[in-house]
Amino acid sequence: MSDNGTVRPRVDYERRIFVARDGTEVRLKPISRLILERLYNDTHGKPPVPKVEVEIAGSHKRQEDNPEDPAYKAALANWESMRNLRITRYFLTHGVADNAPDSFVQEYREFFPSADDSEMRYLWMVELLGEENQEDWQLITQAITGQTAPTAKGIEQAEAAFPGNGQRDSDQPVSAVEPAD
Repeated sequence: MSDNGTVRPRVDYERRIFVARDGTEVRLKPISRLILERLYNDTHGKPPVPKVEVEIAGSHKRQEDNPEDPAYKAALANWESMRNLRITRYFLTHGVADNAPDSFVQEYREFFPSADDSEMRYLWMVELLGEENQEDWQLITQAITGQTAPTAKGIEQAEAAFPGNGQRDSDQPVSAVEPAD
C-alpha cells in the first residue's frame, strides 16, 4: 500500500481475483471467446464508405471509395466507440462474478432506478476502475480473457482424475467394445 492509501492493481490468477487500487477484491470468471470474437467482428450499423466520382483519362468516370470524407470519419468513429462500449460491457458484466456491493446499489439506485444486477455490476466496475486508469482497464481485461487458462490446482485435479502410474501399457490398444462371451 502506498502513502495515499492505494495499492498497485494486480491479479491473483490462482484465486481468480482482481485487486483494485483501493484494495477491493473482485472475483473473475471466464467469458466466451466465441461471443467476444463475434462482438469484435460485428459490423451491424457500421457506416458504408461513401463513394466519389473520379474522372479517368479525361473522358471516363467511375465511383471510388472515399474513406477520407469528414462525415464518414465522424460516423465511423462513433460506430467504433459504440462497438467498444458493447465489448467493455460484455467484459464487465460477464467476466466479473461479484455483484455490486449493496452500498453502491443504494447510492446509485436513484439515478438508475430500473438497472438490474448486471447493469449495476457494470456501473460499479466503471467507478472502481476509474476512467483515467487505462493500465487498470488493460489489466482486468487481460485477466478476464485469461480465465480460460488452467490454474495449478485445476491441473492437479485433472491429473488426479486420470491415473497413470503404469496401470495400463500405453503401447497396447484399448478395446472400444466389450468382448463377447
